[in-house]
Amino acid sequence: MARRTMGSKRHLISNAVVAAPLVVACFVLVYRGWAGAQTAAAAVAIEVGSQFPAIVLEGPDGRTVEGPAAVGENAAVLVVHPGCGHCHTMLESLLALRHGTEAIGGARVVAISVGDSAQTSRLRGRYPAVEMYRDRGAELVRRFGLTAVPILILVDQRGIVRDVASGWQGDERLREHLARIWP
Repeated sequence: MARRTMGSKRHLISNAVVAAPLVVACFVLVYRGWAGAQTAAAAVAIEVGSQFPAIVLEGPDGRTVEGPAAVGENAAVLVVHPGCGHCHTMLESLLALRHGTEAIGGARVVAISVGDSAQTSRLRGRYPAVEMYRDRGAELVRRFGLTAVPILILVDQRGIVRDVASGWQGDERLREHLARIWP
């Protein structure tokens, strides 16, 4: 019987050695999830009627810039991830509207990538007509609680947010958004 008890103790200790890191990992994941929820709860939404926020981004040349400054002209700002198919579709739709017969109020098309440097560089190569920035420090996510892409933010000449739309809009809905802002 003593031998069996000893084996059980070894088994118990062996299980504890294996289980302890798993318990710690679960605690860390739960804490991170809680902390992330607190950050998201503390985030301030980009609201229609507010001034477009000053954010620190990586510019086309890799330097840190405060941008995109929308004051002086209308801007269609699209937050994208380079691997997102709907993001590419919306960029293409915005460019077609910008250069087509349905001009979008003379607005410039601006993209803010949440991808890494290499992904953003490839995106710049694919869309050279788009003013492209990179959210290097995930400032958009932290400050504004952005959780999905694409996000379209229409900004007027005074830098006031006129409309915010999350998710793929499709060409018809995109035209409706733009028509309400820039007839």
